Amino acid sequence: MSKNILLSLVFFISFGAVSEEQLNNATKLTVEKTATSVDEEPTEQLVINEEIDAAALLAEQQALKVKQQRLQVQVNFCAPCHGKTGVSAIDIYPNLAGQQSDYLLKQLRDFKSKARKDNVMNGMVSRLTDEDMQELAQFYAGIEIEIQQPSVEAKDEKVISTDL
Repeated sequence: MSKNILLSLVFFISFGAVSEEQLNNATKLTVEKTATSVDEEPTEQLVINEEIDAAALLAEQQALKVKQQRLQVQVNFCAPCHGKTGVSAIDIYPNLAGQQSDYLLKQLRDFKSKARKDNVMNGMVSRLTDEDMQELAQFYAGIEIEIQQPSVEAKDEKVISTDL
């Protein structure tokens, strides 16, 4: 196995993200696949490649799971002000759902660099990496929202013009 894959697997096993049993099952699966091979000569090479592919796939799946869990923690961190679905229940906090990803990312980066000043937000984004900010921006941009225009009832109301 390549050194990078081994290091990834050791990392995931040591943090409990991948059990040794899962790793052994992935290896057994590849051995069973190669045992049915007709060609005798490439079988050994095929076993090594299949083992690496299975281990790499397992490591990739676990990395994706860790990334999704991290994003969920960050979204939960934003939720008290911006709402669980990115729609704030409190008027002073902006809705994030449905905003353009580039716009959200720029705002997060500006808060982090303090080009945009807000004591709360400057502190909130200080712990985020650029990748974290990209993930959050994509997450909130991906939420579809329905926009409704407020209904205006002109029933017995006088319109007063402030134009001079």
